[in-house]
Amino acid sequence: MGACEWVSRLTPRADSPTFRSNEAGHLRAKFMNGVSTLFFLEPPFFYAPAACPTCRWQSSGFEASMLTVSRTKQHWQIILWTVAVTWALWLGSKWYFQDWFTDPFKYPAKAASLSAMVLMCWCTVLSTRWRLLEDFFGGLDKVYQVHKRLGRWSFWIILLHPLFLAADQLPKLGAFFMDMWFRVPRGDPYLVGQNFGVAALLVMGSLIAFTLWIPLPYHIWKHTHEWFGLVLLLMIIHIF
Repeated sequence: MGACEWVSRLTPRADSPTFRSNEAGHLRAKFMNGVSTLFFLEPPFFYAPAACPTCRWQSSGFEASMLTVSRTKQHWQIILWTVAVTWALWLGSKWYFQDWFTDPFKYPAKAASLSAMVLMCWCTVLSTRWRLLEDFFGGLDKVYQVHKRLGRWSFWIILLHPLFLAADQLPKLGAFFMDMWFRVPRGDPYLVGQNFGVAALLVMGSLIAFTLWIPLPYHIWKHTHEWFGLVLLLMIIHIF
């Protein structure tokens, strides 16, 4: 089944009675779609290429909002639990080895990086379209929504990581910004890891821009989206 055909099964056509029956609902959905675009990096529409042989769906802001505004429970508990367990293991190891940070800003920085990493791993797992996960989350459309939201959240959360790491340089703004950029390693493995982290953040930001702000034909967007695997790989190298 093509992607456009799958979307067409999830949303009513503009000429259907279902679509015409609730004008107030349409306006409310369009408003929510605009708000989510402004504050949550939500794309204003789902790009449906006209050349797609299976496409019977006409792109519009409302129909995209049908995919972004949902009142159905999506079982976020398991995802939140994995983040909580990761935090517990991290803090437990710090306590067991008595390896506490001297810089207090490193705690929120580390918590942000661990949380974003867990969410990125969830995005990768959800992209496999495993039937068990589809059943658990309530269908492929719900898996898509969870995957999309986790991707947004992981991006915003990971931005906190370099900000808190460089916070000890404040109020020296020059040193603050330099501490978040590429550094000459000079044999220092910490700076090597920092450079991998900066590269991962730049690649992730570029791919987020292509995914959410720049409308692309589906076949091009799909190829750019596959590069998120590189982001995950750079993040893993950065950690170790």
